[in-house]
Amino acid sequence: MGGATNGARFLSYVADALVPALTPVDAVVMDNLAAHEAPGIRSAMEAAGSHPRCRLASSPDFNRIDSAFAKPRAPLWSAAARSVHDL
Repeated sequence: MGGATNGARFLSYVADALVPALTPVDAVVMDNLAAHEAPGIRSAMEAAGSHPRCRLASSPDFNRIDSAFAKPRAPLWSAAARSVHDL
């Protein structure tokens, strides 16, 4: 399966792989990718007894490596390539 992650793909992953492995004491921490906010994702995790949480929109304290890699990633972002072949 190639291409960028979208809500349907992420929901499929959540339903097929993540939810079966979750227990009621698990917390799932997601970033603010639009695919993570697709309908059905949060409810699927909650139905398994999990506690889904989203990081704050800007939380460098939780992911300091982002600022370190922002400069080298900039040319990749501007290329807008979504596969290894396109890069």
